[in-house]
Amino acid sequence: MNADSKFHIVSLILVGLSILLASCSYATVPSMTNLYTERVSGLGYLLLRIRVDHSEKPCLKSGDSLNISFTVTNEGQKPVVHESKDKPVLNLTIVESPSMEIVSSWADQNPDKLQHRVEWQPGESKTLNLKWQIPQKEYAHQELIITGLVSETNPEHGQFAIVEMCLGSPLHQFDLPYITPSPR
Repeated sequence: MNADSKFHIVSLILVGLSILLASCSYATVPSMTNLYTERVSGLGYLLLRIRVDHSEKPCLKSGDSLNISFTVTNEGQKPVVHESKDKPVLNLTIVESPSMEIVSSWADQNPDKLQHRVEWQPGESKTLNLKWQIPQKEYAHQELIITGLVSETNPEHGQFAIVEMCLGSPLHQFDLPYITPSPR
């Protein structure tokens, strides 16, 4: 077998595998009903996990409902304390891009539950939950940036976890977010 034949066979195999992978990943999405997008980040002893439960569509649209949870866990062996004078220690914000307008936040919906000092014992978690419905209007090639924030008086010690979600329709197929089926 000459080099051209080997190259041709390898190319066909790679094309076939990529078609198979693409069809598997997109073919199973429509049959699922509970999907979520999740991101985890951490700096120091705190682990931040933000999860957005949403419809099965790869891009959100007006009227869609989101259930958002933001959990912060102390994975260290000592208590961790965060204090902030001018903003709540824990918050969730939803920002519409490209305008960068804050369209909703946990703090705005729960002004009576704001805390400016939060302490986590080793292994302890604190969770914020936010239900939000996307307003009725036209969206095209936009994005929702959902951020879980841990604020500190010294901004250098603040932390965050972000989930970005397509809103309207994607510019390209590659702009689609990775979505994961919820465990049943």
